[in-house]
Amino acid sequence: MNRTVLIIDDEMIRMGSYIDRIKRSGTWNVEKARRLSEASHILKSKTIDVVILDINMPFDEQLTEKDWNLIKKITNHTGVALYNYLLREELLINIPVLVYTSVDINDIKPYFIDGSNLSIVHRMYMTPMQLLNRINNIIEEHIKK
Repeated sequence: MNRTVLIIDDEMIRMGSYIDRIKRSGTWNVEKARRLSEASHILKSKTIDVVILDINMPFDEQLTEKDWNLIKKITNHTGVALYNYLLREELLINIPVLVYTSVDINDIKPYFIDGSNLSIVHRMYMTPMQLLNRINNIIEEHIKK
């Protein structure tokens, strides 16, 4: 049975070679969301095994002004706000999240409200095959917990 990865990224073209590699593995289905509202719908309606989240995305009106102002005081990275929102809404319960970013990892890691199911990787150093291997490793580690 195939597992499903949800990719939350506003620039799917950039993710094309990664998505193709994940699909060609034969063991993963891919769901895609360009906005928080799409991601919320998918997480509510489908079984997702892993989430890949971009850290720099445009503001989504589903985030309340309070949420946005709170996160903006801390960081301008909307992916942090999206992750924290999805976690508070209990849409990421028991789902590992891989944050895929070009931002310095040390600059963003402290702003995630819960890092127990969180991995952060730098995009510059990740080939499509390495990303697939990382997803597989995340699932193996998650199953062991």
